[in-house]
Amino acid sequence: MNKKYIELLEILCCPQCKSDLEFIEKYLFNENTEDELLKKIKGKEISGYKCSKCKILFPIIEEIPVFLIDKTIKLENG
Repeated sequence: MNKKYIELLEILCCPQCKSDLEFIEKYLFNENTEDELLKKIKGKEISGYKCSKCKILFPIIEEIPVFLIDKTIKLENG
């Protein structure tokens, strides 16, 4: 588990609803997307920050947490 990403949880919240986030270490992103940034991670196991309330995942792409609402991954099971 990456300590620097875990430590961020103390100061971060969901930019959409302001709820707490949960660090997810291994999530297989395999959805079709037209987004160029998200295409970089298609078919890969990624880490990210999950908002259970909004049922979205903010991915970490090339070691950078991406907190843009239009770059989130929608989770079916929350």
